[in-house]
Amino acid sequence: MIDSNKKIYNIDTNIDYKQVSGTISDIYRIREGNIRILVKIKDDEIIIEGIITTIGFPRDIYK
Repeated sequence: MIDSNKKIYNIDTNIDYKQVSGTISDIYRIREGNIRILVKIKDDEIIIEGIITTIGFPRDIYK
């Protein structure tokens, strides 16, 4: 889903993201250095909205 939309909208494909495993299936993790951003993806027709739920270091956000 995200890969195809990144190609359509010509978004930088070097973003390090992956789906968080476990019971939170609609949360994705974006990694930039030591910082992690947890994002909830909402696909509404053409608009893709990312809601930032948490920003921080891995030891703090995966609790």
